[in-house]
Amino acid sequence: MIKNPGRKPGRKPGKTPGRQAVQKIDFDHLAGVQIALLFHKTPKTVSDWANARCPRNPDGSFCAVDVYNWLMEREKEKNIPNGTEGLKDKKLEREIKIKELQIQKMEQESISRVTHNQICASRAASLRAFLEDTALLNAHHYLGKNLDQIRVIRIQESKEMMDAYLGGKVIEDESTDIEEVKETE
Repeated sequence: MIKNPGRKPGRKPGKTPGRQAVQKIDFDHLAGVQIALLFHKTPKTVSDWANARCPRNPDGSFCAVDVYNWLMEREKEKNIPNGTEGLKDKKLEREIKIKELQIQKMEQESISRVTHNQICASRAASLRAFLEDTALLNAHHYLGKNLDQIRVIRIQESKEMMDAYLGGKVIEDESTDIEEVKETE
């Protein structure tokens, strides 16, 4: 028969090695060292807090809730811009706003690639249609001419059209030499 199955032989009842009695902690009255342990800080930091007007009880102890609230308010005050830090933030915000306005202006002034392609396609189609209409109207120019002669006439017409289209700017096409074509006639 087993007596007291939870207890090993040789130990006295009620005494458990390595365990200490649990103390109740009064969070309304903590010493500076206890506050340092609670907030994972050094006692010197808690002393600095006390010098910076951290709330204390009349007996010199600290209330954990009051210290926590004081620390939170202190962090909020740090994040409010003041002095030169505020000027840096304002300058940065101003630069951001300027860049955003520049982007908006560029977007308004520029056109999308799709719109550009549509405009180019439309102009090319109207130019092609005009050249075809002109060729039909001037078909009598081509009567009795060989292909080289027609080619010279078309090149001259194209250059005239490009000149009119570009507003007087003539583009020289070095790949086609009209004089060479005339010489072959």
